[in-house]
Amino acid sequence: MPGKGNNENATIFRPKNATSGKRRIDATRAMPAPVPEASKLHPKINMAITKELQKCGCSAPTNLQIQINPTNGTVSLNTVPGTKPAEYMNYLAPMTTALSVTLREAARDYKEFK
Repeated sequence: MPGKGNNENATIFRPKNATSGKRRIDATRAMPAPVPEASKLHPKINMAITKELQKCGCSAPTNLQIQINPTNGTVSLNTVPGTKPAEYMNYLAPMTTALSVTLREAARDYKEFK
């Protein structure tokens, strides 16, 4: 029955999720090198960055997926699907600081996230 709430012809809008490559924020090392015990650092880095984002008042989701490249030490953060890296642009310096604090002094040569 037309006009009575019939939505047969209605189009449902579904936002297109960006691929993980488009949702990635990276921090590279000044001198590429593996990070010792990288797999053990994932939870520490995640907690430090989450706390820093909350402290800064970031309204974007703070549960970022962390990956550490075993060959060159690059740290990648994947944002939650539907969230763009641009939402974190004001927080890149504090995120880099949080990363550096969790690493041994010898591995603190990271450039700012971008």
